[in-house]
Amino acid sequence: MTLILRIASLGCFILSLAAFAEESVEVSDKSTQHRYREEPLQWTAMSITVISAAEIEETYRRDLTDLEGLAPGLLVDSLSSVPYGATVALRGVASNNEGISAFAAIPVSVDGVFLGTHANQNQALFDLASVEVIRGSGGTFRGGPAAGGSVNLYRTRPSRELTARTRASFGDYNRKRFDGVFTFPILDSMAGKLSFNWKRGNAETIINQDSFRKENEDHYSAGSVALIWQRPDGNFLQYTYDSVQDKSDVPALLNLSVPGDLLCDTQNLCSEEGNGTIPETGSIGRTSQNYSNIREYNINQHALHFGFELAGHEVKGIIASRKSDEDSNQDLDATSADFYSVTLNRKYEQVSQELSVFRQLTPTFSYMVGAYYLSQSLEQNRYELYILNVLSDAGILAVTGPDETRHLYTQQETRLRSVFGQLDYQLNEQWTLDAGVKWNELDHDFYHVASLPGTANATEIDTFEPDDEITGSIGLAYRVDNDASLYFRYSHSVRPGGHDDQANSVDGAEIGEEDTDALEMGIKTQWLDDRLRINYVVYRNSYRNKAERVTQVASSGMIESVFSNVATIENRGHEIEIEAVPFDNLSFRAALSHMNADYVNYRVPDLIDPANAIDKETLITPFSPTDMFHFSGRYSFPYGEGTVRLYAGYRFTTEYWSNSDVPTGRIDNFTLLDFSAEFEWREWTFRLFSKNANSKRYLTNVSRIDAARVASLPSTTTSARGLMTTAEVNQPEFTGFEVIYVPRFGR
Repeated sequence: MTLILRIASLGCFILSLAAFAEESVEVSDKSTQHRYREEPLQWTAMSITVISAAEIEETYRRDLTDLEGLAPGLLVDSLSSVPYGATVALRGVASNNEGISAFAAIPVSVDGVFLGTHANQNQALFDLASVEVIRGSGGTFRGGPAAGGSVNLYRTRPSRELTARTRASFGDYNRKRFDGVFTFPILDSMAGKLSFNWKRGNAETIINQDSFRKENEDHYSAGSVALIWQRPDGNFLQYTYDSVQDKSDVPALLNLSVPGDLLCDTQNLCSEEGNGTIPETGSIGRTSQNYSNIREYNINQHALHFGFELAGHEVKGIIASRKSDEDSNQDLDATSADFYSVTLNRKYEQVSQELSVFRQLTPTFSYMVGAYYLSQSLEQNRYELYILNVLSDAGILAVTGPDETRHLYTQQETRLRSVFGQLDYQLNEQWTLDAGVKWNELDHDFYHVASLPGTANATEIDTFEPDDEITGSIGLAYRVDNDASLYFRYSHSVRPGGHDDQANSVDGAEIGEEDTDALEMGIKTQWLDDRLRINYVVYRNSYRNKAERVTQVASSGMIESVFSNVATIENRGHEIEIEAVPFDNLSFRAALSHMNADYVNYRVPDLIDPANAIDKETLITPFSPTDMFHFSGRYSFPYGEGTVRLYAGYRFTTEYWSNSDVPTGRIDNFTLLDFSAEFEWREWTFRLFSKNANSKRYLTNVSRIDAARVASLPSTTTSARGLMTTAEVNQPEFTGFEVIYVPRFGR
């Protein structure tokens, strides 16, 4: 079926290029809500990509990783260390300290609710109105922090119209997905919405060659209830409740350990050929991990959105609470050896409140002021098994007794308060100036106990770290005519500091803030009666005080692995976005990113001579592919009583590094192809699809853990002994069939 689908879809797509229709149409109008009000995307003086619900639906994109490449410079890798985690990168800015207590450099929000951690960032894409990718800083315009951009998902609102939409898909690896959305009237001014998302399968995308157990099995269910009260004048009040029950397996890891890693040298479990390019199992599709992969993750979220007019002002606000519980197990060494495994219990809670007030004071002048409050609470127990005995047997660490377990207990309370404002002034018919500023105050109350039985290294950390900073943005736009505009923007953003929930001592606990200065200049144009849009932007970013994991001598004289703000990255590049509708029902989309990123300051301590430093500026910056290119086309035509829709997508990414410190951290060039063909007949739509149709597999999130990360080492240590090197892998080809039913209820 796969080969037939590829040939049929590609053939129909090529034939559609020759189609001609006398009636011309325009590129669909899109808007952005990023600045708290609806604005036309094409004339907003920022680098924003909006992906419509139709594009997501027709191209079978079902989670955040599927959006990679649709926006220039956007990379999304899954992250196994947290449930439905994702490492999101934009223009080379990304997070490499994925601990639960750290903010993401590129945050994700759902209906304006900021997700405070990397967990659940790989959102399921259903019941969406649009997705906005804010390229560049943009942190001034929202309460939550964002160092290098953000991804904002907006779901549909409840409607007083009685509607229903259900979807069911089936495909390779026994994958099954069902979801549905129902809207209904309640009273004259009230409406409701119910939605659900259910998925199973996905097992055996990686085979466990030793135990033959299922790996990567999806067992996910989510439901949502929304009620809205809305008046004809636009005043509204909406309550939404979301629940997630996830019992999916912890995604499998692959062993890439090389000579020098303890797992390779003492267990003889090395990557094939010992060069780290082929896993120990000999295949990128096989693992041999033996420890439990069971995870249970539950989320409950309440959100209250409101909006009303007051004395000529538009007032909008969000009050939300989010609780999650996680119990999980993970085999960190990815082998059949009892080498390094983790059992985790984690409870997380966040409460956020956001309020904005906007007024168009005159036809040429408007202002917006707002306030944001975020409270986070974390309690975590982490049990690390086997590794202390491994270190003892290797003579690296002295422990007493068998089966010693490293226990890490963490409590953290975080409070973020922000006040922000924005002014827009139209100087004349062509020039517009905007300026914004945000003041942030952050408090961390961190309590952490690292216990190593049988050693003198049990540590208790109790710190309170207040911090405040000011961020801002200024933009200048010039409207050339009705079809073109130029803009310039400068912004300063901050990723707040945090704490390392795997710290061994006070020296390694605190992680300082990172900040970004971003400059960009762009031009937005439309041509041929708005059948063609071409937007181009050139940018330069300075990503300063970037936290990197380094090995250094602590104040105790012991050697530790810590996060230290030792690096600066300079990114510069340009991006092109093209949307075209050359003929009726035929559309194209293209996104091109070219980027040059370099460390301009990256010096770490020399363990042999602590008075000196090692220069690491020659390393390649992570998540910074030189070129990314996406091109896709959609074509539809009537057939009998229905409509046929065809889609083909091509994506190319040059090599990049997920980990600069590891030689195996390089991801080689790759190309991905996607196809779909569907037929809509009355209330039914039948779709064939193939994602990653060319079956490209590649490694992601390469990680190397060294001994100094597990325990403080004697001061005589002159190098950080690696324990093992592991990686994740992208999803394989997924070919399947989908049925969509949309009843008409009397229409």
